[in-house]
Amino acid sequence: MLWVYAENDHFFGPKLARKLREGFTGGGATVEFIGAAAIGRDGHKLFSAAGTSEWSGPVDAFLRHQGLAMRTTLLPPPLLPALAAPAILSANGRKAFESYLTSPPHKAFALAPDGHFGWQSGVRTTDAAKTEALQYCRQGAPHCDLMFVDDAPVYKDSPRGN
Repeated sequence: MLWVYAENDHFFGPKLARKLREGFTGGGATVEFIGAAAIGRDGHKLFSAAGTSEWSGPVDAFLRHQGLAMRTTLLPPPLLPALAAPAILSANGRKAFESYLTSPPHKAFALAPDGHFGWQSGVRTTDAAKTEALQYCRQGAPHCDLMFVDDAPVYKDSPRGN
C-alpha cells in the first residue's frame, strides 16, 4: 500500500499517521509511507488541486513499480454544485465562494448583511463546519446567517436568502 500524508493534516496529524503505520506494518503488512510537505491551512486537502505537485510524483512512481498503466490524459475535474454566489459578495467574496464550491465536505458558508462572509470546509462534522463558518463571518460583522451547508442552500427569511 501507499500512504501519503501532509505534515499539517488536521484529521491525521503526523504523530497519528506514524502510529497507524506502525500498527499496520507491525501486523505484517507492507506500506510505503510518504510524509508530504504542509499544504495550505489544512493538509487534509493534500489531494486537492493545490497539493497535486506533492502527491503526483510518489503516486506515479508507486503505480509504475506495481506495473500499472498510467493514464495518458487527466480525468476531468468534478462538476461543481449548481449554486450561485450571493449577489452581495465583493470580488474577494466571489473568489472565496468559488473556493468553497470546490472544497470537500463537511463545509458551510455564512454571510452578513453588509457582505462580510466566512466559510469552513473539510471538517469532521456538518455542525463543526457551521460553527466555524459563523465564527469567521462574525470576525467582521456582528450578525451572520448560514447560507450554504455542504452543497445545499439554507433557506431563511433573509434579504440575502437564495
